[in-house]
Amino acid sequence: MLVSVVMAVYNAECYVEEAIKSILNQTYKNLELIIVNDGSTDRSYGILESIKDTRVKIIHQEKNQGAAYCLNLGVKYTNGSWIAIHDADDLSMPNRIEEQVKYVLDQPEIGSVGTFIKCIHGKEEISQDILAWEAEGHCAASDYLFENRFFANYICHGSSMFSKAVFEKLGGYNPEYKIAYDYDLWMRMMEISPIHKLPKVLYQYRIYFDSLSRVNRQDTVDEVWLISSKGIEKKLALTLNRKPNFALIGDRKTCKGFINIACKESGLSIYDYYYKNKRTLCSKIDNLYSSGKIDAVIFLDSYKLSGIYEQLEQQGLTYNEQLFRIMV
Repeated sequence: MLVSVVMAVYNAECYVEEAIKSILNQTYKNLELIIVNDGSTDRSYGILESIKDTRVKIIHQEKNQGAAYCLNLGVKYTNGSWIAIHDADDLSMPNRIEEQVKYVLDQPEIGSVGTFIKCIHGKEEISQDILAWEAEGHCAASDYLFENRFFANYICHGSSMFSKAVFEKLGGYNPEYKIAYDYDLWMRMMEISPIHKLPKVLYQYRIYFDSLSRVNRQDTVDEVWLISSKGIEKKLALTLNRKPNFALIGDRKTCKGFINIACKESGLSIYDYYYKNKRTLCSKIDNLYSSGKIDAVIFLDSYKLSGIYEQLEQQGLTYNEQLFRIMV
């Protein structure tokens, strides 16, 4: 089975050579590596051009187009039936592809398989405690991925290998998302095909404080909110055969921010939002649900209001049916 590894590169001169070597030195030899240089302005161009390996194909973009665009472009040049993603600043363990190929051959019904990860630091040293904490969420079992798909993305993009046929059926990555394009892909993929997590550490994910998701923290949150809210609405609309109405619970600032994103950009229908931990809130929510004014509650995760969430569960609202949680 030919596996096509796709890598998007933008100004990755510090790490890209090591990342490429970690793929070319895989124990699984039947692979190709498609690299899309996304208009890099550093030494990445020269580093890529110095690679002399017939398994490598390099595509240079004159202008920066964004990772989702470049990954879509890279996939078009692939010959394999399975696509492995690799970030330009990360490392794959030598047996990563071999282990994933074995897994998909044993589980032909799945659309994608990721792996457990280990977090590593870049030039700036980061404590082992922080690195371990960062990796924890991405070392979750397969059933946890689907159960908590609306809450957060627990799939490390660079560790994933997916079916090219499923990817093309979904239309690939949505380039409108600049950061959470992988989360959007997983959400759509889980509607038609299972995603599994191979419970072995086969990928090293690099953490550094000036990474895109950290610099643009609110942009990342906004995209996650938009993707998650669209997924929740779609799930309920299929059941109800109409547009669902929601109550929103969270702190005041977070609720307003969520409404600005989810309502204005995706048209989510919010009946009202609640940000105070009042004794009467749970009974009010129950009355709204019983009277048909709302169909579900979206809980914007807040430790201050965790008691409200627990009470709503005790009143009979079910996780991922009438009660949803989204990470903030």
